[in-house]
Amino acid sequence: MRFGISRNTYAISGATVKGRRNENQDLFAWSVVSGGRIDSCIGGEMLRSSAEGRPDMMLALVCDGLGGMRDGAAASRAVAEDLVRWFMTEGPSEDDPNCSLETAIIASDTWLGIRHSGSGTTLSAVMSIGGSWVSAHLGDSRCYRVSGRGVWRTRDQSPVEDLFRAGMITEDEMNTHPQSNVMDFCMGLGEARRTVFDDLGDDWDRLVLCSDGVFGYMGAEDFRTVLGASGSAEDIVDAAYERGSTDNITAVLIEKSRRA
Repeated sequence: MRFGISRNTYAISGATVKGRRNENQDLFAWSVVSGGRIDSCIGGEMLRSSAEGRPDMMLALVCDGLGGMRDGAAASRAVAEDLVRWFMTEGPSEDDPNCSLETAIIASDTWLGIRHSGSGTTLSAVMSIGGSWVSAHLGDSRCYRVSGRGVWRTRDQSPVEDLFRAGMITEDEMNTHPQSNVMDFCMGLGEARRTVFDDLGDDWDRLVLCSDGVFGYMGAEDFRTVLGASGSAEDIVDAAYERGSTDNITAVLIEKSRRA
């Protein structure tokens, strides 16, 4: 779908497949307020309602349920539904949007621990309000910022990320390291206050949210190659699968084009 925020128009797309797994424990979702209407999607299901008097804004996210814990699929869906519901009803504060998003994430984390005790999920989200863009993540799902100047990504909360940042392993070696499936924090265990927020600015062409089923099989520069001039979230998912991904594969793509 296409929508407008500030001086720019944007297109958003999402795709997910179970890949070579028996179950898909990933989930993508988004909610967009544009022109007084809310359009939301949770795993392919579209929801719409009016949003009179609210500023144009957007929330998009990817959750990767943890297979080593109980019912990762339920965990990822619960968090996605919680945050989309919050965005469609209460929404972020104009005075301190990051704080209000963090409060919503903490509340979802608490409820997840009650409703699905012993389950967990990662969270990678992007939110825009009033033309400002921020990412929020917990665990090892990622946000990539792609521009003509290069590719930047969020920093995983994991032991192998620490080894990479210390120069002890390469980024390619992160994907084959024995601890590649270990992370420091996740949703569901009361750790939501560890959520990391990054200011994304507005000097980018595309934002990509994805689970490790994507980035475990694609280098940072591969995103620019795969997307080319007119790529989609489905192209990203297909490329990861063709490169041999053995995990669930999920991506959300946000593209920007300046208004005339």
